[in-house]
Amino acid sequence: MNEKTKMIIEEYAASQTQTAETLLMELGKIPAPSHREDKRAVFCRDWLLSQGAEDVTIDAAKNVVCKIGVKKIRILLYLWHIWISYFLTLNL
Repeated sequence: MNEKTKMIIEEYAASQTQTAETLLMELGKIPAPSHREDKRAVFCRDWLLSQGAEDVTIDAAKNVVCKIGVKKIRILLYLWHIWISYFLTLNL
């Protein structure tokens, strides 16, 4: 990764710290006992859709799968086993 791209990514990440913290706090308030993470998965899926993602699904294992606009190569983002703590350390 070149320095300009790295700088852009780091600046963006730093600018989103409050948003990330808020989302993690909201997510942490959603009950999710083992094997019953449905509500958290729905929260994550709905948030991704609200941000403009178009192909977001929840699989049988309650993984949130977001396919990102690549046609020949499939890129999958998996968000599984969401372990949330109210102790957040965001050092970007």
